[in-house]
Amino acid sequence: MVNVYNITIKNNSGSFKKYVLFNAIPEVTNVVSDKIWANVFKTANAAAGQDTTFTIYAQYQAIVGSSSGTPAEGVTVNVSGSKAIDLGHVKPDNSKVAGSSIIFDVKDGAPYFLDTPAIPAGDVKAFQIRAPDEGSNFSTKDADKGKFQSYPFMDLHKKC
Repeated sequence: MVNVYNITIKNNSGSFKKYVLFNAIPEVTNVVSDKIWANVFKTANAAAGQDTTFTIYAQYQAIVGSSSGTPAEGVTVNVSGSKAIDLGHVKPDNSKVAGSSIIFDVKDGAPYFLDTPAIPAGDVKAFQIRAPDEGSNFSTKDADKGKFQSYPFMDLHKKC
């Protein structure tokens, strides 16, 4: 379920302005620093008396990738794919809508999501990742034995 948010700004300042949306409140100090603001989300410009609109599409994505080490600080994850998902939710009439169910596999040490559609089965505020019904190249036994050189990595982030 994609949500669309619009933020319209009317520039009544009397001069050209640049507007910036941040993911988090920036830390502004009066000291020159090498710290970059990596939290800039979007920018827009507006001349005096004009409007500018930020349109944000909020769609959750499941991300898959691999790393050469076990999860720890400093370990880099190479993202190899993503898939749009919906989280399960409760409708106003209290009926539950299942979240997406996506199929995950590993071939030659490379994790990926299959394009095969699956019946939604995620709980409320969740989605489901599962192995193929047959012919999977990935098993928990293989993972436990350390058979794969790359560790499967899955995360959920909100792509806007």
